[in-house]
Amino acid sequence: MKLINTFIALILFVNLCFSQQIPHDYISLQEQFVVLRDNNDNSKIEGSPFFEEDFVKGAVIENGKKLLDVYLKYNVVKGQVEIKVHKDDMEVFVLPRLDIYTYDFGKYKYILNDFSTNKGEVLLGYSIIYFQSDDYLFLSKPSVKVRPEQKAETSYGRTRPARYSVRNKYYFGKNGKPLEEIKIREKSFKNILPNLK
Repeated sequence: MKLINTFIALILFVNLCFSQQIPHDYISLQEQFVVLRDNNDNSKIEGSPFFEEDFVKGAVIENGKKLLDVYLKYNVVKGQVEIKVHKDDMEVFVLPRLDIYTYDFGKYKYILNDFSTNKGEVLLGYSIIYFQSDDYLFLSKPSVKVRPEQKAETSYGRTRPARYSVRNKYYFGKNGKPLEEIKIREKSFKNILPNLK
């Protein structure tokens, strides 16, 4: 009996020590994690539905407070940021689509917000924020197009499978006015930058 009690005490001690190494915020965040059961490996569509090629080291921010350092990747098709706690983990998580979460990728951030353009369009879902101040906003909106499968026209030809094509449109806003789409070319910046006062 003493041996069983000692074994149980040892397990509880190891468990307690291990749990102290996990950030408290991760434990509370865990309740909202949803494990992704599906993946795109079995898809018949070629190419990648992701904006990033690989998981990027970043952070989850909730209402302006950094919660956890993680690895992130944006799935444009599903409109969701996928999360790994460690880069080599097999499990991939997502959080609910709530505007309280910001995903910081280091050089840019993903936020869930609606933005209006000067053409009357509304950019729904996640946008990539490159720069934001009280007066200026520079962001982009990724989208995906699926090129349909092209059957071979002759017996010598080759059928081309459907393919993902991820695109990105850039927008600039000034003084809270609707966003204007810009082309990332030197001429566009020459037209905009002299007006930044």
